[in-house]
Amino acid sequence: RLHVCTHSILLLHITTMGTMALGMSMPRSRMIRVATLRSLSPALHVASQRTSSSSIQQRPVYIERNLTAGCRRRQSSALRAAAALPFFASNSNRFLCEVPRTSYFAPRRAISNGSSAVDVDPLDRTHFSDFFGEPVSFLVDQQSCSSTTASSSSPPPSPPPPSTDPAMAMAALDKHVVSVVSRGKSAEGGGDEEGIPTKSAHSYAISWAELLEQAILWNATPRSCGAGAQSGYQACAPMLVVAAVAPLLAQAGSAYLRNLDDVLARSCNADQVQIQLLPMANVAASRHEDSSEDLSPREALHVKALHHLLHDEHRIALGYYQKILQLCPGDALALSLALDVSSSLSDGKAALRAAASVASYWNERGRRGLPGVTNAVQPGHSIGTALIAVGYAAGGRYVEAERLAEEAMTRDDAGAGGVAAWALAATYDAEGRASEGTSMLSGYDGMQHFEKCGHLFFDSKLSGYGARFALDRDAAGAGRSAARIYGSAFERIIQYSGEHEVLSLARKAPRSTRTKMVESAEGAAKSVFSKLFGGDSYRDGRGRGNDSENNAPSRDASLQEVSETAGGSTRSAVDALCWLPPTPQVLTDATMLLLRLTLSGAVSESDYRWKDLKSAWERLLDLYPQVDDSSILEFCPISRVAASLVLETKDLCNGNVDPVFNKLAEAAYHMGRAMNLGGEKDPDSVSKDMWRHVTSCLAEARQGSSVDSAGESFDTLQGWDIDLRPLLDQGLCHAAVMSDDLESICLARAVCSEAVSLRPNSPESWWRYSVVLDRLGDENAAEDARNASVSLGAGEGGRM
Repeated sequence: RLHVCTHSILLLHITTMGTMALGMSMPRSRMIRVATLRSLSPALHVASQRTSSSSIQQRPVYIERNLTAGCRRRQSSALRAAAALPFFASNSNRFLCEVPRTSYFAPRRAISNGSSAVDVDPLDRTHFSDFFGEPVSFLVDQQSCSSTTASSSSPPPSPPPPSTDPAMAMAALDKHVVSVVSRGKSAEGGGDEEGIPTKSAHSYAISWAELLEQAILWNATPRSCGAGAQSGYQACAPMLVVAAVAPLLAQAGSAYLRNLDDVLARSCNADQVQIQLLPMANVAASRHEDSSEDLSPREALHVKALHHLLHDEHRIALGYYQKILQLCPGDALALSLALDVSSSLSDGKAALRAAASVASYWNERGRRGLPGVTNAVQPGHSIGTALIAVGYAAGGRYVEAERLAEEAMTRDDAGAGGVAAWALAATYDAEGRASEGTSMLSGYDGMQHFEKCGHLFFDSKLSGYGARFALDRDAAGAGRSAARIYGSAFERIIQYSGEHEVLSLARKAPRSTRTKMVESAEGAAKSVFSKLFGGDSYRDGRGRGNDSENNAPSRDASLQEVSETAGGSTRSAVDALCWLPPTPQVLTDATMLLLRLTLSGAVSESDYRWKDLKSAWERLLDLYPQVDDSSILEFCPISRVAASLVLETKDLCNGNVDPVFNKLAEAAYHMGRAMNLGGEKDPDSVSKDMWRHVTSCLAEARQGSSVDSAGESFDTLQGWDIDLRPLLDQGLCHAAVMSDDLESICLARAVCSEAVSLRPNSPESWWRYSVVLDRLGDENAAEDARNASVSLGAGEGGRM
């Protein structure tokens, strides 16, 4: 104790003297400015040595806030360290650039085992760390332009050309990695001319395109020796490609990536930099068998996972992401990709294992310590906590998931709001909390948490969950409200990629906020001078005047303008990435919501939406040819089930997937034919035997065993119950009632009993239970179930 007290008194004395010396030797504005520059990422710190301060001020808002908070927390500790140096008064400028500083963007290099990091020179142009402190390598080799090999005494390679500057690449990587793990919530800069969903997609496309431009420079094919200044260099930074391509591969597969390359090639100018994702990904994945130690173990595992994702081997890639999380538990990108892959595979147990394996690590980094003693909060801690909550919810740990999600949303809604809402949606659905789910995912206040999440239609996914919660609540007008949400979340995607595909290839992204501010300033200046000196009214770059009548083009004029741009004369990569074709997962979510609307009576079986959805599925499956022994959409079996419901083909009922999904696809196929979705057949041709067969298939999928073959069993569904509940619960009960078979109705009663027991707060579950009891002749119990449904809010707001 005496030693501690003596040390504290000495430290207080040194701090006081150092603070006085600091105030006398340097102005406060100079001190704060230099300290702020030192707290930036290695990429931005290197850039600050070459560029002006204006380029540093272009950081994303989300990252800027974390930088400012980290600088404030460590300012006092930096002053105490400064006072301990005897030469500080005469070397104040030199000292402030040498203070050891650990911030969100501190320059760090990974050690040999890849599990931790140590401080390095901030001007190191080879190894950096990303926003979450994980290693990122930039490798540059100077190729020999002569036929003879270089001798051992040859000089070392010169620095890379200016076009491959790690500073700009690290800035783009940090921005996009945070956008990926936050599902686009942190992305900024999108235009709001066409609504919030398009604005969020545009913001994410801007971040994505910036990273792709840097990834192309660093992962292009080896340059041939020639007359250019950049000839003879071969650069490699595989983590840029992983962050840009792996999230798309995890959800859509390599065939979708090939189709997106075709869209980019047809929509961009010939004089623009051609962004092609698949060739760039193949170049980066070609290092998956590289045994050299140029890359850290974490990066090598990411490259191997990317190699398997390119071959649609999602199960193997998931194993590599598990290894990455064991080696680097703070890798939020690996955790996010593991959740995406497990969602595509509908494997909730794998998501739970991934989240639980890093939960303690993130919890330890979230504990606050004394200022200057320990790192107060792990960078992006709330986002990591929200991702862990999603894994818990997928694996059935709903109590822990709700606690973590609410904690993350409270601390950092700007970054973790969308991911936390995803975890809460699964929790509310599993417990039947329809009112809370409706408020969170379809109410105005709740939608603020995820409406900016433009990462691969993530906002549409959560909006679809909100529509299903509204149907579960079963209040007055719930069907109209859910149909409206379907139109805003999914129908717009299906329409611009379906019949109007030509227009989608020419459609441009809305103008960004910065562009509109510049145009407004120019317009204001020109209008002032035109009033003073006369002349024509100000006309913008598209030839429109500033008159209100001229600035309000009709819908036909807008379509004509888009049609005139069909050649792609002025379209950029951001425009193509803003209007992405629908992915298998977004069509799956749309199919399940439309099925739920049809079963509730809000939409008829012959509605035009079913025809548009069928056309979208046909266009999508044309992109996924069957190769060798592989099956169509093998990496996303739940999409095979959704497509079987709409398409009139049995090819998806038998594939190289888990048997439970083949059984579900068979049930969905027969259910679609029995419901006559799209109204293309005679409804009189439907028999009760078809409904009985549907009920039998769904029962086998729920139980994990086949009724016809004795002893044949298979694994049941492992988590992600929210995605298939419209088919397994509502679909089974509807088929049982339509079959008018006693055994099927008794099975439906058992399913409804399970629903009201595990989801007692769902009005729809109680109402469905009352319908089944009526069919069995139990009138008293049916009346009690209806009363329970009304007491929970069914029919609320309607007429008596």
